[in-house]
Amino acid sequence: MGFLGRLFGGFRVDEQLVDELISLLNRIDRICEQDYSSAIKEGTPLNKEWKACDARLYEIGEELYEKGGINLMRKVYARVYKKGRLTGRYLEHAWSGIGEWMG
Repeated sequence: MGFLGRLFGGFRVDEQLVDELISLLNRIDRICEQDYSSAIKEGTPLNKEWKACDARLYEIGEELYEKGGINLMRKVYARVYKKGRLTGRYLEHAWSGIGEWMG
């Protein structure tokens, strides 16, 4: 894609990536529902799993920013939300600090 395409957000959204984000967010929900007190306690297996999901969410956000900046991140976020992931606020928070993204 050329400069103008990147500038005006011409990147296509990778649906597999959207599905991975939804899967990670769903996993975090299940962790919290399973045993929230254990999930927030440092060093527990659930806490480690939660942190691994968070790290992958952030990594995906960084990859998106490198490929297409804030415009691509917004497109992917919109797709996650549109596919029925109504708790997009968690993703907003997870991507805080990447480029101009503010969660």
